[in-house]
Amino acid sequence: MEVLFVKKIINYIIIYIFDFIISANICYNLTYIIKNNIKLEWNLNEFYSFIELKDISLLFGTILLSTIIILFILKYDKELKLKLQKLKKMPKEDSSYEYGSSRWATKKEIKKEFKIWNIGSKLSSGGIPVTFMDGKYYYYDSFDHTLIIGSTGSGKTICNILPMVFILDLCSKVKVGIRKNFIKNVRNKKRQDV
Repeated sequence: MEVLFVKKIINYIIIYIFDFIISANICYNLTYIIKNNIKLEWNLNEFYSFIELKDISLLFGTILLSTIIILFILKYDKELKLKLQKLKKMPKEDSSYEYGSSRWATKKEIKKEFKIWNIGSKLSSGGIPVTFMDGKYYYYDSFDHTLIIGSTGSGKTICNILPMVFILDLCSKVKVGIRKNFIKNVRNKKRQDV
């Protein structure tokens, strides 16, 4: 943990040095353009930028601009954000990055974290279907509670409940026996429609 903290501090110092160099060049060029009433001329030579830093207003502008840039960088640092939330006495998080950092799982995370079921193969355990991707069903076999929220007619049953029941029916530990009844009802419905 300490090594990561030291690396992060070193990274921020390096970023601030580059930020200061770029800010000095921007401020030097802007003051040069304004003082000499030039339309647009940009000097990328950093040497001139540092020679002119003797001017207090240029030095102040450089420090101000580099501070603004580094504050934007710090704003998007999630670890720092969570540490500041701890200082504000926010509710305690259960584990790292949990409080206030919720997001949808990426495809890479889904492929890594969830079990795969290929249609037609035998399941070793039941679970809750997460998604269908690349011709495979990904499911979650933990003992967590699941809440499915959706408006009327949004497909909660067909997209979540029925696949979960079929997964439970196909796994060897749990026997629901719904597939036979479901297939029989579908066949009867088709016969009635004809």
